[in-house]
Amino acid sequence: TGGALLTASQAPMTVRCAEVYVVRRTSDGGPGSLRRALDDVCVGGTVMFDTALHGQTLSLAAGELVARRALVLDGPGAALLAIDGGQASRVFSVTVEGVTI
Repeated sequence: TGGALLTASQAPMTVRCAEVYVVRRTSDGGPGSLRRALDDVCVGGTVMFDTALHGQTLSLAAGELVARRALVLDGPGAALLAIDGGQASRVFSVTVEGVTI
C-alpha cells in the first residue's frame, strides 16, 4: 500500500569484503592472488597463505603490491614463501599511517 518499488538499477549496492582472504595462487592477479587479496580484504582483515604455496615464489609482473588499508598479512615466513619483484620494483607500497612491518 503505497510502498516504493526499486528496480535492479535503483537498488542500493552492497560492497563486500573478506575478513579473511586466503591466497591460493602464485600468479600476480586474479582470484586467489595476493594482489587481489590486498584489494578485497576488509579494513582490519587478515590475508593468509595456503600451505600448498610453501616452497614457492610469488613473482610480481604488474609492479609493486599496494596496501591501502590496515590489515594483517599472516605469512609462513621467508623460509617457506618468497615474493619477488624481479628487480623491476619494490615489493610493497604501504599507504596507511601507523603501519608496523
